[in-house]
Amino acid sequence: MHSPLTRLTATAVLGATVHAHAAGQEPVARQLDEVVVTAARTQTPVNQIGSNVTVVTAEQIAERQYVDVADVLRYVAGLDVIRNGGVGQTTSVFMRGADARFSLVLIDGIEANDPANPGGQFDFANLMVDQIDRIEVVRGGESAIYGSDAIGGVINIITKKGQGKPQAQISAQGGTYDEFKVGGDSSGSLGPVNYQLSASRFENRGFSAAARDLGNGERDGYRNTTVTAGLSGKPLDHLDLDWTLHYNQGHTKLDNCGGRGCDDPNNRSTTSQLFTRGQGKLSLFDGRWQQTLGVALSSTDRQLLNPYDPLNPFVFGSNFDGQKVKVSWLNDVAVTDKQVLTFGGEDEQDAITSDSTFLQGSTTSAEGPLDKSMNTGGVFLQHRARIQDNWFSTAGIRYDDNNISGSKVTWRTSQSIAVHRIGLRIKGNYGTGFKVPTLYQLFAPPTVFTVQGQEPIVFPALGNPNLTPERSRNWDIGLEQTLWQDRALVGASYFHNDYYNLIEVLDFSEGYVNVGRAKADGAEVFLQLDPWDRLSLRGQYTYMDTEQLPDAANPQDELYGGQSLLRRPRNKGTFEAIVRPTEASTVNLNVVAVGRKDDIDFAVFPAQRVTVPGYVIFNATARYSVNDHVELFARAINLLNKTYQEVYGYGTAGVSGFAGFNLRF
Repeated sequence: MHSPLTRLTATAVLGATVHAHAAGQEPVARQLDEVVVTAARTQTPVNQIGSNVTVVTAEQIAERQYVDVADVLRYVAGLDVIRNGGVGQTTSVFMRGADARFSLVLIDGIEANDPANPGGQFDFANLMVDQIDRIEVVRGGESAIYGSDAIGGVINIITKKGQGKPQAQISAQGGTYDEFKVGGDSSGSLGPVNYQLSASRFENRGFSAAARDLGNGERDGYRNTTVTAGLSGKPLDHLDLDWTLHYNQGHTKLDNCGGRGCDDPNNRSTTSQLFTRGQGKLSLFDGRWQQTLGVALSSTDRQLLNPYDPLNPFVFGSNFDGQKVKVSWLNDVAVTDKQVLTFGGEDEQDAITSDSTFLQGSTTSAEGPLDKSMNTGGVFLQHRARIQDNWFSTAGIRYDDNNISGSKVTWRTSQSIAVHRIGLRIKGNYGTGFKVPTLYQLFAPPTVFTVQGQEPIVFPALGNPNLTPERSRNWDIGLEQTLWQDRALVGASYFHNDYYNLIEVLDFSEGYVNVGRAKADGAEVFLQLDPWDRLSLRGQYTYMDTEQLPDAANPQDELYGGQSLLRRPRNKGTFEAIVRPTEASTVNLNVVAVGRKDDIDFAVFPAQRVTVPGYVIFNATARYSVNDHVELFARAINLLNKTYQEVYGYGTAGVSGFAGFNLRF
């Protein structure tokens, strides 16, 4: 008997599925000419890139009508998105099996990864879709041009820029779980200055973060305020200036854990994030040499508070404040019409301030305070060449030096070869990567346990200043084929990733250690089909096999080898049908299917490994433009009211409906 996932996969491959690259509704031939910036750090046509790149456009985001970026990323091949409950809860993205801490997240070129997060990863919980123009996802290690944090790949979020006649928009929507969102934006040009400004407010009462089917009923609501702004201008013929800002604050009600008896009526968190960058771009020698000098600041402040209540007599409070300041100098030099050199340097300062306190009756447990910083400097060189009219080759190398963990050299090569006569493109990549240990992994302080009237007990620090960087080696090879007079694009890629010197906590008495290695390999299959102007079909299927491998040099690690990596499903597929009944209307029908995966049940002692069942979710959206100024929209999610879990013990939304409008001026 075939599972629903197997049947969906067969339908996707045979019927007309997958979207992988420059999605949208334009003919495939035009999409292959689309320009991306993330894969090579400079504007490059996608057909000259060997990397596996997916572009999610503003039009697609509007089609799906999701409020946060995490739900948009669920449709990208090779990405697995998991959330500990509803909107606003901790949200992680795994790329091709790599841990969430191995993906670099950029917002308008600002590195958004949180230095105060124990693993240094970016939490997508509070990132709304406001003012996003496009999201470029590069799967596969990119340390050779981006340095640490890019072992698994890069997610680059690019916001809209103001230009032309000033215009404005207001929008409102609401629906299930007492959810509503209101917002407005304005953009355009005022004399020589381009501008954009937007603000929004999102609220819901939500549902229990701990799964309802496990006996939890207390609702965990969420509030979010997001503001974006940008200015740009051209004071000189060869000089462009640009400034961008993104700020959000999320207030989330939490549960103590996932599982039975985990409800908590007053556990909550508040997270404030600020990302801002200013840059100047100088163009010389008729544009053949372009220099960009930029300064960026990212700041994430997380506050957790769980006051006393009769059901949970545990009082907990903590604060984690992470800041990153980065100065970058990027150069693009067109040496000849067929060769481009990209080189530059970066200096990054990471800082963390944190403290935590746990109180039960007369017993107090405190970690911290922690106040540390570190510096990483890097230089890189990349060469792109058109060897023949159909062969594009890229090679890059980078040197990074961290004042605590030492230096590291990474490299990467990428090839793209087109066979124009039959519409075929062959591509491949091979490279190395690394990730510097985080400040928390290096310096997490000891915990002091105090019972009133007794001498304090000091437990060993988790931090280990002798940690070495985690490393990776990855490669992939793929094919893309256009068919049916460029109305179809089909392709497949095979990838293999090895990770070494992984940083884990195996024993709390030892803290963080470099231990073992892991691998992830698999295949991504896609097909995009535009049978006629009013219908587009797209989707993707990813098969992935992961394994945690023991390190022969560490006998203790033999206990942890041979198992699949947690929360990574072996099978995942999506399918979308976009129908345009009239010029003014669009209907989107989509399916997300995720296979079973391993997880840990932390609600029992000792914690034990469990299996999270697979699931298939059906969603639908619709839009109708009344005129040039008024648009109506609606969406329904989980149409079959499927009960499922992304993280063991945590809940997900049941059948839900939402509707709203946009007014443009």
